[in-house]
Amino acid sequence: MLAVRAKNKPVNSNNPAGLIVSLTITLADGKQVLVTSNTSWRTAKEAVPDWQQPGMDDSTWVLAMITAAYGDAPWGKIPGLVGDESPGDAQYAGENPAIKDCYFNVRRVKREILIKAPVIDFKQLLFMDIPIQHGGDIVNHEAIHRMSMWAAPGGRLLVLDGLRPGGQVRQLAPDKPGSFWRPDLSFDGKRVLFCYKPHDGKNTFICMK
Repeated sequence: MLAVRAKNKPVNSNNPAGLIVSLTITLADGKQVLVTSNTSWRTAKEAVPDWQQPGMDDSTWVLAMITAAYGDAPWGKIPGLVGDESPGDAQYAGENPAIKDCYFNVRRVKREILIKAPVIDFKQLLFMDIPIQHGGDIVNHEAIHRMSMWAAPGGRLLVLDGLRPGGQVRQLAPDKPGSFWRPDLSFDGKRVLFCYKPHDGKNTFICMK
């Protein structure tokens, strides 16, 4: 039996709520079992006693229904899922559209200026894609994605081949969801040193690729 408790974070705008689950279980023999949420799941608006216990009776709960397929409105793609190459528009769902457009326009101009700089004579860029943790009473802090239990899984260590809109993004790590911090590139550009915390572990490791 699998039980999930979800909380809809309040925002000062339209705030539809939903839950989507995709869980990969690795068995002792190495085989993997994929568990996803569907209409066979049962739901309740309030927690009941022993809701986390295997013998809990949920026969009176309401069957779940599909509000939208993954990637459709009102949420769009969900940022932070491993293998999801979407821009993650759902992350900005609660922002003022004018402020969001202004921010991206400024970032676009800064990028164009940077790429046109004559000192840039390279074609590859090493960077990290790090989702910011949301939900509950999490403190809004620039480093919350790597702080202990709040570390947000879904981070990726990436290389951009070609500094242009059609450039190809190549993933170096991870093999399983986790969070990253501080990549350092070797002088010959062949190795990268970085900190990595797996989503199912308590410790942060220093890794080499």
